[in-house]
Amino acid sequence: MSHKSFEVTIEFNNELSTIGQSEEDFASEFELDDLITVFYIITNELSNNNVSFGLKVEGRAYPALTAEFSIFLECLSGVVDFVNETDISKHTFDFYEQGINYLFRFEKINDQEYRLAFEDLNSSSEIVMVRGTLLDLNLVLYTFYSRFIFLVDKLCTAIRQNELYVEWKDNLDKKFGIH
Repeated sequence: MSHKSFEVTIEFNNELSTIGQSEEDFASEFELDDLITVFYIITNELSNNNVSFGLKVEGRAYPALTAEFSIFLECLSGVVDFVNETDISKHTFDFYEQGINYLFRFEKINDQEYRLAFEDLNSSSEIVMVRGTLLDLNLVLYTFYSRFIFLVDKLCTAIRQNELYVEWKDNLDKKFGIH
C-alpha cells in the first residue's frame, strides 16, 4: 500500500495522563465569543487527554502542536470547499504559531486531481510538491473530521454544546453530506 501525499491525523494515545485543569475551569478563563477560542479550548482539552494532531506530506511527518491543530480546524471548511466545489480551483492557508510556519497551496489540476505545494518556512525554502486525487483528499479530511467529532463528544462534554462549535459542526456535516 502506498503512502498518501497529504495526511492530517488525530490519534488517541491510551496512556494515562495527568490533567491539571478541568475543561470547565479552563474554559471559564476565556470569553467564548469566537471560534478560534473555542477550538483552542477543545484542542487543549484533547491534548490533556493524550490526543495528538499529526501532519504528513509525502510520507514525512512535520511537527504540529495544539495551536496548529486549532488553526487547521479553523481552515478545514475552506479545504472541504476546495475539494467539493467545482468553481474553487485554488486554496491557500498557513500555520504560523509557536515557532512553526507552514504554507499550504492547493490547486486543482482537473476535476479529479489536485496538486499541493507545501513549504516549511522555518527550514530551507524547499517546496514539497505532491499530487493526489480529490476523492482521496476528501476521504482524509472526512476521516480526520469524524475522529475529531467523536473525540470531542467523548472528551469535551462541557464545550461540545457551544453555539459556535455546533454551528461549525453543522456546516461541515452538510458539506460532507451527513445531513
